Amino acid sequence: MRRRAPLAALLLFAPAAAGSAAEGADPPWPGFGGPGRDFRVDAPPLADAWPEGGPPVVWRRAFGEGYSGLAHDGARVFSMRRDGDAGAEVVVALDAETGETAWEFRYDAPIESDMNVEYGPGPHVTPALAGDLVVAVGVTVKVHALERTTGALRWSRDLRAEFGATHVKRGYCASPLVSGGLVILPIGGEEGALTALRLDDGEVAWRAGSFGWAYAAPTVIEWDDGPEGIAFWNEGVGGFDPATGASRWSVEHRNETFVNVSTPVWDAESGTLFVSSAYGLGARGIRLTREDGETRAEEAWTERRLQVHHGNAVLAAGHVWASSGRGPAAFAALDAATGALAFRDRAFGKTNLLLADGKLIVLDESGDLALVLPDPARLDVLARAPLLRANAWTAPILVGSRLYARDRHEMVCVELGEEEGGSRSR
Repeated sequence: MRRRAPLAALLLFAPAAAGSAAEGADPPWPGFGGPGRDFRVDAPPLADAWPEGGPPVVWRRAFGEGYSGLAHDGARVFSMRRDGDAGAEVVVALDAETGETAWEFRYDAPIESDMNVEYGPGPHVTPALAGDLVVAVGVTVKVHALERTTGALRWSRDLRAEFGATHVKRGYCASPLVSGGLVILPIGGEEGALTALRLDDGEVAWRAGSFGWAYAAPTVIEWDDGPEGIAFWNEGVGGFDPATGASRWSVEHRNETFVNVSTPVWDAESGTLFVSSAYGLGARGIRLTREDGETRAEEAWTERRLQVHHGNAVLAAGHVWASSGRGPAAFAALDAATGALAFRDRAFGKTNLLLADGKLIVLDESGDLALVLPDPARLDVLARAPLLRANAWTAPILVGSRLYARDRHEMVCVELGEEEGGSRSR
């Protein structure tokens, strides 16, 4: 049932300055994957040579436990952390210019007895910005919609208590998809494995589908007649109508552990959906076509040598770029249309990636930041510098020429622009 929290649940600090966030404007980085949910973003010219010691640090601060991704509304950066001593999760808004806390919202989230916290208790989910709200989901599938400027609670749901939502042992991981005024979450179950809540009040709009669980964040692709949601769950991948949850197609993708983590990547030019997982399975391309209101899906290719574990994959130059393997990892490029593997190179640990200004921004799990030209013929590293510590498993974000990144210990903002971050070397 929808629940409103007492004011005592809020820890409010001085509101952030208005900054560049215009009322009603689209956030420059609204949540998981950025504006297109694909980790690709328009950017001003970025330097491809950094000063000694790496790009200039704008600010750096202790942040706390967790792998939650980042969102940015033009004035504030949003993420989540865990307060281990209090058994609580905390949604945090930071001033984007200074890194200072603007507000925090704290709620009880005790770790359950059957959860595996070997690599930390989370949280894992990237908050979603929509309208005047930030929507955050914790490891035990408690959902909170908060006012962006103040952190005041608008509504909340406990989807594990209400519907038996799965936390998949390591804690819930699937960042919400906001589409058509709905917050869509894969929560697992024989009924209502996909659940959509109304953004304005948290009421259930629809529940549909049947699958065990999903680590991967759902995404969306655009057809001429409207959007199609893409869900990647423990045994397969499929398309659905974001307005109703109705299934449009599905393809089996099942590995030995039933763990599919990395969100699929859509190559609109070839009509190919890239999906990949570790644990012995690898990648496959699914060719999608849309005709007379129906989507048709057929397997186009498979490639066992690209096994994406829990990092993201990014499309650039007609190729999918990602890390392969659970560790040690190989940085790889694969032709999205044909499945031909261009190269594999062990220059980095497991990575998360962004594409901006024609370059791949690479953050590997050891905390090294790098710039790579997306040349399928070879690995072309322009710059590399230490930035964070292990485990740097959270994808960075880029707003303008400023990169924001975190690990389990701290958060940092660095300048990557030509004038302040370095220079052109070629």
